[in-house]
Amino acid sequence: MIGYIAGYIARHWRGQLPLTQSFGLGALVMVPFALWFALSANAIASHVGSNLSRLILTVALPFTLFVLADIWGAVGIWRCASKYNKFARPIAAWAARTAQAAVVTNFIVLVAATVMFGSQLRAIGESARATAPAYEVTLRGNTAVFHGRLSQAAAGELELLLGDKSVKRLAIADSSGGETRAALPLAKLIRTRKLFVVALATCDAACIFMLAAGDVRAVLPQTRLQFGNGIDTNIYRQAGLIGMPFDALHAKRPGGQFTPSLRMLIANGFVTSMFVVANRRYMRATEWCVKNPVACNRTAGQNAGAHETRGGG
Repeated sequence: MIGYIAGYIARHWRGQLPLTQSFGLGALVMVPFALWFALSANAIASHVGSNLSRLILTVALPFTLFVLADIWGAVGIWRCASKYNKFARPIAAWAARTAQAAVVTNFIVLVAATVMFGSQLRAIGESARATAPAYEVTLRGNTAVFHGRLSQAAAGELELLLGDKSVKRLAIADSSGGETRAALPLAKLIRTRKLFVVALATCDAACIFMLAAGDVRAVLPQTRLQFGNGIDTNIYRQAGLIGMPFDALHAKRPGGQFTPSLRMLIANGFVTSMFVVANRRYMRATEWCVKNPVACNRTAGQNAGAHETRGGG
């Protein structure tokens, strides 16, 4: 059976079938592909294919098979029609020329469809990359490093890593635009494992929950802590915050941004350690404050501005 089908395919390719049979066979092969693309058109239009692996399996792979089948069908019809055009009677010759014209038209349509399909794939791929979660979770020695927006997916990866008993520290390289709810399970895990947490650059409201839950809470003088609004004072107090005037400040400025000085954060126990870039080591925050009174009295934003003014020195 397989040999018969293979022979049939080969005879069509060489143009050895009757013209009506060859033309009908080529058209018959195209019908399943036409139905498939009609059904998948809505998926492409609605960008369900933003999952590129799914797009390749449901559309790109069938399209490739379609192109190969179309070429096979067109070559067989053209070769068959060429023979009829030379030796057949006028009516049969006219049918052969019509078949060849259909092959040419099919080729033009195929090229246009390929170009359009390629542009759609490129647009969907760019859209997928633009909307993909921007985060990175890595392990460096015994330190879990997180960078980017804290989404549910990012929190899931980070939770698996922090659950490893060999991990002792969490370094938040930079995090903004995160989901607060995604941070809550992480904060519980960090608090349970008594992890060392350091925030190195921007640390938004979601990142703050993870920092606050750390057994040791370290920052740089330039680390921008964005407390935001809607502060849950309970989780901060559970992390060691005692006497932090969140409630009083928000009563005066409801919904406002809370931008404390480093001295306030250190005196109230939120920041317990400072990372000193010059000698690449951590120092007890209270000791650092004594040695750096000017920077201690500033906010992180002010320290960052002073750091930039000095040219990073």
